[in-house]
Amino acid sequence: MAARRPPEAIAPRATAIGPTVTAHSLQDALRAEIVILAVPFGLYDELAQALDWQGKIVIDATNAYRVSLDELGGLPS
Repeated sequence: MAARRPPEAIAPRATAIGPTVTAHSLQDALRAEIVILAVPFGLYDELAQALDWQGKIVIDATNAYRVSLDELGGLPS
């Protein structure tokens, strides 16, 4: 599990999810072969440009809840 905050700040939430979930820095998490992406819709573009996604498996759980169709710009949510 990773976030923009440091690992120690999100460690309690990781632990609450389950004993095998650990907190990591965002940079470490983005080096993984499989990434589960669950971010607010407005941040997807910034994160998409954060690294080279070639060869990664990305499970995108991003939700465009309360995002207008105009903001989606023809993209699926």
